[in-house]
Amino acid sequence: MKPDEKKHFWILYFLTAAIVIVFRLQLDPIGWKVWNMYNWDCMIAFGIGLVIAIGKEVIWDKVLGKGTPQPYDAFWGIVGSILGPGTVLLVEGIILLFIQ
Repeated sequence: MKPDEKKHFWILYFLTAAIVIVFRLQLDPIGWKVWNMYNWDCMIAFGIGLVIAIGKEVIWDKVLGKGTPQPYDAFWGIVGSILGPGTVLLVEGIILLFIQ
């Protein structure tokens, strides 16, 4: 994986993970409260990551000509969009396993 592809991967990995975390937690005056969307929040985060990954390559690089369109950049961005929410679900499952 080239450095540019790693950048696409990590940016969308952390962005989609942050989106899921924001959807999962909402600030309550008493403390943190879980907001249950039955994992639709992961699909929303993946959809946003997918649009960003493909849109960056098609619109920013190809149409506007501000970069070089490379399919592997979009591919690794999509992989990051899948693994970001997946990691949040994995960590959440491990934490819930030990709490209960």
